[in-house]
Amino acid sequence: MEKKWKIVFDYLLNLIKSNEIEDGGLLPSQNRLKTRFKYSEQPIRIAFNKLIELKLVESVPGKGFVVTKKSKTNQLFSFRELFPNSVSEFYDLEEVYVDKTLSKQSGFYPGSTVYKFKSKRYVDNKIMIYQESWLNKEIFKNISLDYLKEFGLMKYVDEKSAVKVSHCLKNIYGQQSTSELNLSVIFEDSDCNQAIVDRGMLFDIYNELIEFRLSYYKLSDFNWEFIEWR
Repeated sequence: MEKKWKIVFDYLLNLIKSNEIEDGGLLPSQNRLKTRFKYSEQPIRIAFNKLIELKLVESVPGKGFVVTKKSKTNQLFSFRELFPNSVSEFYDLEEVYVDKTLSKQSGFYPGSTVYKFKSKRYVDNKIMIYQESWLNKEIFKNISLDYLKEFGLMKYVDEKSAVKVSHCLKNIYGQQSTSELNLSVIFEDSDCNQAIVDRGMLFDIYNELIEFRLSYYKLSDFNWEFIEWR
C-alpha cells in the first residue's frame, strides 16, 4: 500500500504542475488536508517538507504554504523549453542489454534491459548537441521514435508516466575525437576534434534512475548558465 505522505505529496504536486494553483498561490492548509484525507498531521507535514526540499513550496509565517515562483527556483528545463525554435532529430531507438561496463557507466542494474536512442539538436540549422540516451524501460514502456520526434522526452515523462522528476546529477568533462566517436562527422565540421561532454543521470523524487545521457557540445559552442532541477 502506498505511504500516506506520498499520496498527499502527489496530490499537492499535481495542483502545482497542472497550474491549478499558480506561482505565488496558496496550497490547501494542513487542517484542510487532514479533513480531506482523514490522515494525522505527520504524513501531511512530511509531504510539505518534501515540497520545500524540492524548492517547489515556501512556508510563509502567518499565511501558509505558497507555491514558489519559477524565477526563484532551479528548474530542470527540456531542450525545447530552452530553445523553442530548435529542431530535434531522434533516431536509432533500440533495446539494450546492461552489461557490467554499461552498468558502471550509467547506474542501471547489470542484467537489466533499457532503451537507447540518439539525437541531434539543431539551432539555426546548426548542430548544437549530439546526445545518446539510455532510458529506464519500466518507465518508458510505450516510447517510440514517432512520439519523440513530435513531442520530445520530457513531455512523455510529464504526461505518459507517473514519474515525478527530482534532479539531475551531472559531470562535465572534455572529450577528444576517436575512431568510435568521430566528432567531425557527428557535427559535420571537419575542424571539430574536441567536445564538452555533459554526463547526466536523471532521478525521480524517490531517487530512482529515469535516464542516463551523454550530451556532446562542440567546444566552441559550449555555454552553461543554469542548474538543473524540475
